[in-house]
Amino acid sequence: DGEQIIRFKDIVYLENDANYYVVHTGDGNEYKCRGSLNAVEGILRKHDFYRIQQSYIVSFDHIETVSGKDVIMKTGEKLPISRRCFNEFKSAYMQYSRRRF
Repeated sequence: DGEQIIRFKDIVYLENDANYYVVHTGDGNEYKCRGSLNAVEGILRKHDFYRIQQSYIVSFDHIETVSGKDVIMKTGEKLPISRRCFNEFKSAYMQYSRRRF
């Protein structure tokens, strides 16, 4: 109910929830927004976000490690990567890592 401005750098990941998506931030807050991940994916990709499966878009800035078929976020949350996305995700994350460090 209402509007909230959330900076890209504060978003850890987004999660699909039926006709909504939930924005999870580094301070532990969650913001439920009407719409779909498809609608925001293009905008987020320009800001170092990546869709790891149908239900999740993660921020490269908030990834602690990639372990097996999961992404471990700096907040401790463990999110699964789909088999279909895994190789492309690893490549995109390596490119991001080289750019950042």
